[in-house]
Parts: sequence; C-alpha cells; structure tokens
Amino acid sequence: MPVFEDIDYWGQENIDGSVVTYMGAPAIKNALLQWFSAKRGEYLRNPGAGGILDNLTFKTFDGETEMKAKFEILNGLTNEFSPAISIQDIVFNIDGKNRILEISIYYIIPSSGISDNITIFTNTDYSIKKFTFTDIDLINENLLSFFVQQKPSIPEARLLYDHVGNFWKWGKFKLINLTPADPVFEQILMIANGG
Repeated sequence: MPVFEDIDYWGQENIDGSVVTYMGAPAIKNALLQWFSAKRGEYLRNPGAGGILDNLTFKTFDGETEMKAKFEILNGLTNEFSPAISIQDIVFNIDGKNRILEISIYYIIPSSGISDNITIFTNTDYSIKKFTFTDIDLINENLLSFFVQQKPSIPEARLLYDHVGNFWKWGKFKLINLTPADPVFEQILMIANGG
C-alpha cells in the first residue's frame, strides 16, 4: 500500500518550528488544494503545471462552458493524481449574481477505500466570508429525520469523514455527534450516499 506524505501548502509550522506534514488521506487533500490554487509558473521544476482554473477566468458559464471546464479538470486530475485517487464526480454550483463558482470534487483513494471531497470557491468579491460548516448536534432518530428532510435540497452531497477535523460532514453540515456506532448510521449512510 502506498504511503502519501505532503507538507502544508500554507507553510504552517508546528510549535517546535518544523513544517506541518500530512500523511495518508489528508496529504492527498492538501496536494489537491495546492494543485487547484497554483498558478501556471509557480512550480519551479515544472513551470507549465498549475493554473487549472485560469481557463475559467472571464467565461460566461453555459452548458458548453461547464462541460469543457469539467473535462479539463477531470483530465488534469487524472494526469496529475492517478492512480492515487479515482474521481467520482465533479459538481459545479454557479452563483451568477455574486460571481462565484463553487467546485466540488468527489474522489476515492483506491489503496485505502477512503471517500473524500474538496470544495473550491472562485470569486471576485472578497467581502464574502470563508466557508464554514453548520454544526448539527442531533442524534439517533432526530438525525435520521434531518437527513430525510434535507436530502432533496442537496442531492449531490455525500456523507464523508473529514480526516483533518475528525468529524463527519455532509454538504455544508458538520455532524458533531455522528459515529459509525450510531444505531441509525447505516440508514443515514444510505440516504446520504445511496441516491
């Protein structure tokens, strides 16, 4: 089984001054975020790499543009990250009024069977705050009812485990009390990820 290791792309340091290092699934997520945020020319040993989102600048998003953008992203991810990850879905959420494009990439790490996702926001309105999760502290049947009620409004969202924050997430929701030991966990998983 391959071992994935990456240093923090923000250059954060531990208390002892050493660089923050990620292993396994968090290392892959860190590398993906770096790849999406990089501009062409920022990789010193590969100046043609990076800048995958540059092609979306000043584009009007219609069906054809969206299809081409998804193809370019999928092609780039496959070229740079295969076989470490397998892309499951690329979802665009377009907010034309605020000039924001939300890109969610759902993927699996075949060597470990871990499913995860990253979400990237592009915008020119820097007054918009950074994304934060909405905490959900429900348990058991109440949490199950929450999933049943919310599923129609977020059909593309997947229930995933955040290995960096050590919590379950579903779309914009952080599920504070959810664990695989929960008596309704299997039902919740089927509702969230089963269609």
